Amino acid sequence: HYPLRLFGTGLFVDQAGEPVAMRSRKQLGLLAYLVCEHQVCHSRDTLMLLLWPDSSKESAQNNLRFTLSQLRLLGEKSAKQGSTLGEMLHTDRHTVQIDPAWVLQADVNRFQQL
Repeated sequence: HYPLRLFGTGLFVDQAGEPVAMRSRKQLGLLAYLVCEHQVCHSRDTLMLLLWPDSSKESAQNNLRFTLSQLRLLGEKSAKQGSTLGEMLHTDRHTVQIDPAWVLQADVNRFQQL
């Protein structure tokens, strides 16, 4: 059972296998990007340009901050349901990276391993 199912339409499922609502396609897109490009830390500026290329810097910063917050909550919710996974994201003022344990929870990475 892989909670991060990125093949197809993409979704996150809880411990019972039920889909968890994502606030936006950008949230799912950011999660998919961080999972698939997990080998490096990503600059916040790069992520803002990738997801909100036509927004002002201030608007893009707010959108990224909010989206990262929502992903953290998703990870915390999963942990409360009995998952042994730790925090989903490692962030600082300049970079973002998904935790390696979460990478292993994605179907696309399991597929690449096989």
